Amino acid sequence: MFIGRIAKRAGLSVDAIRFYERNQILTRPRRTEGGFRLYTDQDVEAVLFVRRAQRLGFSLTQIRELLSLRRNRGRSCAAVRNRLQQKVRDVRAKIRGLKHLDSEL
Repeated sequence: MFIGRIAKRAGLSVDAIRFYERNQILTRPRRTEGGFRLYTDQDVEAVLFVRRAQRLGFSLTQIRELLSLRRNRGRSCAAVRNRLQQKVRDVRAKIRGLKHLDSEL
């Protein structure tokens, strides 16, 4: 599928898809002889993963690392688990801070 279709399926702009590629969040897709990008269903899954992770508060750097771990199936699940546990700790700390701020206000 072409870039417009993947962008529409993910609810993103074409420029956002290109941004993710330039910043090595998404792998560069293969191209037609005419130079058009060709995406697979796996690429759609990766873009949707990026969107979900962003909504959950992961930075693009963290998302790039998680996708790298996902692509490299030989790596240990412990690495992914450790990153996710750290994110949970960060979120809980933010919640505590927001509760404290709420009580002060």
